[in-house]
Amino acid sequence: MRLQIPLTGHIDVLRVDEENQKVWVWDYKPNAPLEKYASTQVYFYALMLSKRTNIPLKDFRCGYFDKNYAYMFDPNKIKLPKDLNLGIFA
Repeated sequence: MRLQIPLTGHIDVLRVDEENQKVWVWDYKPNAPLEKYASTQVYFYALMLSKRTNIPLKDFRCGYFDKNYAYMFDPNKIKLPKDLNLGIFA
């Protein structure tokens, strides 16, 4: 199934780590430890940016944070089901 509406969002911090050759996508969440879908949201930011720039997803890293905590992950290790209904994240 192909979505007929565009996915949009706002990346809070975008960092190019030249030393490690990675593009970091960060999103601020006021209560990061309580977030249920933050990693999914940031994953899709990285995926969309990868597709748009032709930078391979393997060159991205993701994270979300608040004033006390930061959570980081490799988007290449995310396993999404093929029949995922994106409406569950709305």
